[in-house]
Amino acid sequence: MGEALGLIRVGGGRGLWLFAELDTIAFDIVLLFAIVYVLRARARMTPLFILLLLVFLMTAVPLVYTVNNFGTLFRLRQMLFFLAAMLPVTLAPESPA
Repeated sequence: MGEALGLIRVGGGRGLWLFAELDTIAFDIVLLFAIVYVLRARARMTPLFILLLLVFLMTAVPLVYTVNNFGTLFRLRQMLFFLAAMLPVTLAPESPA
């Protein structure tokens, strides 16, 4: 979008743009699912959930603020992907034994 508006120019890639876009869509879906699930299950907050949420935030904020190279951000955000995917798991209801 920034390139279409003339704000930035991104070169190179050789066909990896499709992969990057699909990865971004998958990341957005996982993040959206995690946010919705957390908002619905906020009554079951566990210490593990709090820990993962803090690690997610303490990693995401500096990462987004300091990394100015898209390729580096693309590689490093997989850490955030894993944490976002694990957040709903920590709030899952216990199964009856």
